[in-house]
Amino acid sequence: MGESMQSAGTIKASHRAIKRYYETLGQIHAQGVTHESAVRAAFQGLLSDVAKARAWTFIPELGAKSKGNRVVPDGTLRDHNYLPRGYWEAKDTSDHLDN
Repeated sequence: MGESMQSAGTIKASHRAIKRYYETLGQIHAQGVTHESAVRAAFQGLLSDVAKARAWTFIPELGAKSKGNRVVPDGTLRDHNYLPRGYWEAKDTSDHLDN
């Protein structure tokens, strides 16, 4: 990759993955669509691109147990040692986060 996020630590707005994400969102919104499922693929692509740049893996719908309950986030970022580096749970503007 031309831009090394592994050493930089910060992803800049000018990074091609960010630009591609906003282009895709623009295309979706131009169709009058804003619900979670429609923008999900665009954000998943962004996370996947960013993960690769850090030598991590983006895994959609990876289930895990937490306090005896099965938890399945929309996505998990893991490093080469299988350690989770982050989780993603998709929400849209109509979701009530307090609930």
